[in-house]
Parts: sequence; structure tokens; C-alpha cells
Amino acid sequence: MIKLNPSRNLAAHPRAGCFPALFLLAGWLALVTPIHADNPPTYLFELDASAVPGGFSPWDVALDSNNNIYVTGFYNNRVAKFTSQGNYLTQWGSLGTNNDQFNSPSGIAADSTNNVYVTDWYNSRVEKFDSSGNYLAQWGSYGTNNGQFQYPEHIVVDRSNNVYVTDSDNSRIEKFDGNGTYLTQWGSFGSGNGQFIGPSGIAVDRSNNVYVGDSGNNRIQKFDSNGNYLTQWGSIGLRGIAVDSTGNYIFEADRSSRIQVLVYNAHIVPPIITSQPVSQTVLPGINVTFSVSVVGTAPLAYQWTSNNVALSGATNGTFALTHASLSDSATYAVLVTNSFGSVLSSNAVLAVLPALVTTQPGYGISLTGAVLNGSVRVGPDETVVWFEWGTDTNYGNITGATIVPGNNGYNYISVALGGLSGNIYYHYRLNAANDFGIVYGDDQMFTVGHAPTATTLAAVNSTNGSTLNAVVNPGEWDTTVYFHWITPTLTNSTPGMDIGAGVTSLNVRSFVPGLAPFTPYQYRVMASNALGTVLGEVVSWTPPFVNVSGEAGVVFTSFHSFSGDDGAGPNGLVEGNDGDRSEERRVGKECRSRWSPYH
Repeated sequence: MIKLNPSRNLAAHPRAGCFPALFLLAGWLALVTPIHADNPPTYLFELDASAVPGGFSPWDVALDSNNNIYVTGFYNNRVAKFTSQGNYLTQWGSLGTNNDQFNSPSGIAADSTNNVYVTDWYNSRVEKFDSSGNYLAQWGSYGTNNGQFQYPEHIVVDRSNNVYVTDSDNSRIEKFDGNGTYLTQWGSFGSGNGQFIGPSGIAVDRSNNVYVGDSGNNRIQKFDSNGNYLTQWGSIGLRGIAVDSTGNYIFEADRSSRIQVLVYNAHIVPPIITSQPVSQTVLPGINVTFSVSVVGTAPLAYQWTSNNVALSGATNGTFALTHASLSDSATYAVLVTNSFGSVLSSNAVLAVLPALVTTQPGYGISLTGAVLNGSVRVGPDETVVWFEWGTDTNYGNITGATIVPGNNGYNYISVALGGLSGNIYYHYRLNAANDFGIVYGDDQMFTVGHAPTATTLAAVNSTNGSTLNAVVNPGEWDTTVYFHWITPTLTNSTPGMDIGAGVTSLNVRSFVPGLAPFTPYQYRVMASNALGTVLGEVVSWTPPFVNVSGEAGVVFTSFHSFSGDDGAGPNGLVEGNDGDRSEERRVGKECRSRWSPYH
């Protein structure tokens, strides 16, 4: 969104906590005087950054020769690339110290061949990439010597492909060629001409003059390409600067997460639309107004169109329709012209409908039923409202009609359906009709049934294995069940079992042979259908010792693990056929398992 505020100027205080926005200003930079001048650049408008994918909040911005936009993400260690219209193209970078990695990238610039240079703040270096983000080279290290940096913040490339870097903690500007060869430097700590406190943003113009954002002194200083001081003016919290290819516009990024734009000559500004006309959906008889906000050199001429046909007398920044009818439904736009150019607004679609219908998500979903849901806003006419529903978008079924009186505002409509089947997706929409015509709501989908429910039961031991048990309800959808069983060193699953799509709980079991006696095991049931996967609770059990005759010496089922002999003497015996005591085990004592990958 763009907001007008003609009373603001460059020296206005930044707003705390505002969202990322693009702020545009116009003024006469060719006539700027030192700080406290009486003719500072004049604020025009601001544009928020909501159209940027993911709400990317920029630290610095640069343009290449094709006006593609490159943005550094200081906090997410990446560079993002967009078209000049703000469409996302690509990104590169991650946290680290290797080639093509960053530790808080700050400044960014592009040269005449569209190579991209990035200042890598905490790694105290500059990295160079091609326009697709492929790594090419780097230079710099932490220090105070020539070619070293202490937290380089911003960077710019002049028309001769010389590279200028703001060396923040060293309070200086360093100049290199495009391959990173050191050329010269200027600046020191202080508030005098040519001194800096935390130099940040930097830019060059067509004559290779250098503009430096002296953030600690709240000013911009201008130098020639050799670092000779020329002039200065005030700006609060500056972070980055860029100059467009025409040399007329200067872009300033400040610490309020915005970019301010100034122009050298405000008398030659073509129309710039700061607020586009907005699409509307209305009822018959409603008054409709479209408007557009524009800045640019006066006088400005307007011409509104409907479906690309010029509208007679529609020659202002605002266009109004009185008592809109269905025939006024069309695409509206406005062409704005002055002596220096023209601009066509985006299209605004007007839809005049018999009623405003919204099909809303269903609710009250059960194993065999659901409630269809929607709303309708009506105009002056009595309106009939009903649902269509079925197993596809041909629907084929209708509910009973609801009569809504005219001028009754918003009305919520709901109808309950029963006797529905699982394993099916249903479609429905809300429709409305009156003397103006019929209107159809958008399609919604729902399905009855639930994700399965599952309960793990106790295992049953036998002479040659154990049977794992559970109770599972399919929830009206085809359901697959299996058991996941484990020891401290093994993980296994039983084969899957298809138990169908009923609404009745079923007993499910699976036999596991060849288990080691007196070894603690754990298991749980797992059931899955199209509506979800559920896990039963974890159950522990221990297979018994089997004597030489094949008879189980001990059989027990428990929600706890069991241990072997604890040194307290035998509490039970298992003997072989020869009467000899072949093994002693303390049995029947419950104890918690000392291992569990589930916890």
C-alpha cells in the first residue's frame, strides 16, 4: 500500500517498529546545500513491501544494468534476486565462512557486466558472484591495514568498475579495482568534513562522485572518486544508497526498514501511481467509486476506461458510478499523462451481482454426516438460497430452499446431511437467485469419517512366540494396521493388514515367533487411513523361558517390563525333565523397563 504525506521531508524522524516499506521523495539534489539548508528534498509518498515474496526485509539493495533487484538478508545469510517489478527469481547463501557463504551479509552492488559484490560483515571480506549467484572471488580479512576490514558494511561500483567499501569500524572508505586490488582510502573517526562515525551506505553518480551515509553523524557526505570532500547534507539513520541508471534518482535505505528516493530535477518527473484503483464486488443499486493517487510534474491528465473503452467525462483522479447495475460489471483502469510520460493503472474489476454468496467450510463432521455452511448478502430483492451437493462438481443433489427477505444484510445458511459414506470426497456450493439473476458460490469439499482409533492390548505368550493384540476402528475409511515391536537393539514391524472401512471396532492380532526368552520387548499398534495415522500406547512384555519338554516355565502378560535375577534369591523355579535345577529366575515381580525408545 502507498501512503501520501506531503508534509514530510527528508529530516523527518524515522518511525519505530514500522513494517518494511519503500519511501519515495523528490527534490533538487543538484541544488542541495550543507546541513540545515532551507530547501531539503520534499517527501512524496511511501510504498510498503507486502508484495515481496515471504515479506523479505531488506538490509541493502542494488540494481544491475537490467534493473534486476538484489537484496541482502543480514539476519538470514542470503542474497535474494528479483525482477524490476519485484518478482522473485533466485537466492543464494547460507551461514558459514566458506566460499559463497555469509555471516551477516550487509552491502551489495553490481558492476557493468552484472557481477554482484557482497560485503560479508562478520567475516570481514568482500565476495564476488555472477548474476546467477555463482561464486567468483573474494578479498579482505579482519584488520586495519590496506585491504583489510573491520566489519565492512556497504559497497558500490562506479562506471569504471572500481569498487568502494565502507569500512565501518575503521571509519574509512577503501577503493579497489574489480578484482580486489587495493587502490586507495580516505576518512578517519570524527565529525569534521571527510570524517565518519560508522560510515554505512555508499553510492556513486554518473561522474563517479561518491556519496557516503555517515550514520553516526546523521548526514550524507559527497566526494570525488579520489576521496576529495565536496559537500554534505542531513539524513537520519542512513544505511544504504543506490543510484538508478538515469542518474536522476538516489535511493537511500535507512534504519526504519525503508528506502527513500530523491531526484535531482523534480520538474521532469513523469506520472507515478502511488495508489491503484481497487476491484470491488457489490450488489445492484450501490454507489461505486474508483480512485487513483498520482505524483508527478503538473499538469496531470486522466482518462478512465471501461473494458478498454474511454468513458466520456471520466477525466479526474476519481470516477464514480451511481446506483450500479449488472451491466456496469466491467474492468476499469485510468491512463495518467503529463509532458514527460504516461502511466496506465492496474485493472480494477467491478462485479455487480444479484447477491453476494460465500460457500464456507462444512462442520459437524461425523462418521456418516456433515453440515453444509455458507452466507449470503442480499440487496433490495427477496432472494432464494440453496445448496447443491454431490460426489463431484456436477453436484446432482439440492437441499431445500431458504427464502431471504430483501435488504436483510448478511445471512448465514446451514443444512445438515446424513447417510453419507466414507472413502468419498463430497462437493457442495451455495447458490442464490432473485429478479436480478442467479449467482453461484465457490466449491467446497468435505469427507465424512475419521482417522482410525487404535488401542494396544496385552501380548499373549505361547511356547513358540507371542501374539500382539489391539482394537482398531477404521473410522469409515480403508485402514491398514501393523504392529511396531522393539528390543534395546532391534526394531521390527509386522506385515500390514487391511481391515476395511467399517465403523465397528475390530480385534486385530499378529503372531511373532522366535523371540528370545526373558528379553524385554515393547510394542504398539499403528493404524493409518486417508484421514490420518494413529499410534496406540506402548505395551511391554517378556517372552517366557521354555524347558526342554517344550512347556512354558513362565507365562505372563504385563504393561511393564520384567527383569531377571536381582540377587535376592529364587522366587520361582523352572526345572528341566531330569529334575536338575537348570536355571533360577525371580518371576512375578513387576518393574519398569530400564529402556524405551518411545520415551
